[in-house]
Amino acid sequence: MLTRMLAVFAALAVIGFAAAVAPSPAVAQTGGDSTATTTATATPTATATPAPGPESFAIKPRVGHLQGPRGLTRLGNKWYVGGIGSGRDRILIFSDAGAYERSIRTCGPSMPCVIRGLTTDGTNLIAVSGDTPRLVRWAPQANANTDGTPNWSQALPAPPGGGRYLGQGVAYDGTHIWVAAHAMKHVLLKYNPSLSTALVATYRMNQGAGALVYENGYLYAVSNGDLLRISPTSLSTTSANNWDVVRRSVEIRSGLVFRNGVAYGFNAAQDKVRKARQPSAERLFALTPSIGNLNPQSLARLRNKWYVGGHSGDGYIHIFN
Repeated sequence: MLTRMLAVFAALAVIGFAAAVAPSPAVAQTGGDSTATTTATATPTATATPAPGPESFAIKPRVGHLQGPRGLTRLGNKWYVGGIGSGRDRILIFSDAGAYERSIRTCGPSMPCVIRGLTTDGTNLIAVSGDTPRLVRWAPQANANTDGTPNWSQALPAPPGGGRYLGQGVAYDGTHIWVAAHAMKHVLLKYNPSLSTALVATYRMNQGAGALVYENGYLYAVSNGDLLRISPTSLSTTSANNWDVVRRSVEIRSGLVFRNGVAYGFNAAQDKVRKARQPSAERLFALTPSIGNLNPQSLARLRNKWYVGGHSGDGYIHIFN
């Protein structure tokens, strides 16, 4: 029984985070002066398996003047890398396979000069800058050296007691822009760029986030090498909120993005974008000798703990971190 359970964990570890499949869209048919909409009847075909992403790819020496890469996102089928520069700030663009293609300048009037977080809404790039803490959104130009003009910008608020928030990551959930920031305390800032008063909520967090991304209904973050997540619908404005630990020691220190359900980020040396380390189910933890003569028959998770039960034992359920 235990062998079968561990085999299930191994399969789940390989699958990672599965992305939802969108339904087939309606097809607009145009003829004469009228337009009719019909639903296409799909011919059954084999499901195409997404091409696997690279295990890692180097961003140095291409990163050059970026003293500390911090922002990482994907737009279309490209990787975008931004960071803390030295007066010549650029976003570096890599192919899906990790080959360097070109760079675009960002530092200029109204544009971010110190990128500490980077995301996209599918059309625009969105950055949180650290020189004058603010959010900036703009449409990247396909063949231009300069990255365009912001179509929306918002300064980060002043924290209670003065000073300023320093952004650590930015994410987009389809409606809202989220910023992980800190001053004396760690917070998540929630923006709706369609509103005149764009900042709609501030949530206090018990732990900081070195990067931020939204994926399949959750906000994910990395902190001290661990992959964390929280549901935006569970956040409280009246008390501090706790991240859930999804996976420990993923070997990502900053930057965070998902490609086909697999997490990527910057390694500790910040010279590569790498795939998050996948856990091995066989090596999660040993049951014996901790469980004594318990014959394990059941396994569950509750609040980041493993619960093991069975029969012919000592009458206890054994709990593991």
